[in-house]
Amino acid sequence: MIFNKKLTQDQISQINEVRIMRLMKENLEMTRLELKNKLGLSHTTISTYISSLIEEGLIEEARV
Repeated sequence: MIFNKKLTQDQISQINEVRIMRLMKENLEMTRLELKNKLGLSHTTISTYISSLIEEGLIEEARV
């Protein structure tokens, strides 16, 4: 079965957030660069999601 439905920006955002969270759950300590490379998303996209997740209290950013 082939679906030809286009995703909305909100749907794409939700999918990207789930992908980021899933990868971070599997790999507890990842850099933004590692997330970018593994998911094929832009640095801006990764930073936007990470900042949002930090603000929501879902993740903490480790300082080295």
